Parts: sequence; structure tokens; C-alpha cells
Amino acid sequence: MIHYADGTLVHLPITNQVNIADRYQFGLAEETAPPTPKPPLIVGWKGNCAFTRKDGRSYLWLYLYTWENPRPELPVTSVDFVSNAVDAAPCLFGITRE
Repeated sequence: MIHYADGTLVHLPITNQVNIADRYQFGLAEETAPPTPKPPLIVGWKGNCAFTRKDGRSYLWLYLYTWENPRPELPVTSVDFVSNAVDAAPCLFGITRE
């Protein structure tokens, strides 16, 4: 849910392979290309962390999703993730504005 300064809300569904994707890839060769998600989702960063460095062949990808704000004249005051109680834990790493 996107909350605006005037109290209105916009529902933005979180859908696998549309605006999110699995961030870990295990047991890959270093030259392995990241998974290719469907547009508008793109790979924004590839790296590793303590968890993926354990075997030396696992990687972490973060995905960039661009959303067209239907109310650009209003400030966004907050963003809520609302779960459907599935085996996923979406993470928001940042928001920018153009």
C-alpha cells in the first residue's frame, strides 16, 4: 500500500517475477549471468554477502522495479508491505523519485 499525504491509498500488488524476484542464486560459476526477469523488473546490482560467500559460488542479486506514480503531485508518506502469508519475505532497499 502506498500512503499519500492527503490520506489516500494506492494498492500496488507484489507479484513474483513482475516486481520482485528471488535474490539468491546458489552454486553458480562466477561468470554465470543473473536470471533474466520479465520487464519491467531488471537486475540493479549483483554481489555477495556473508551468507553467499560460504561456498564461494553463490551470489546475491537485487532487482530494480520502476513504478509509475498515479498521483505524482502528492507526497508519499509511507509504504506498507502486506503479506498473504506465503513463504516469502520481500525487502525494500530504497526508493527514489525522478
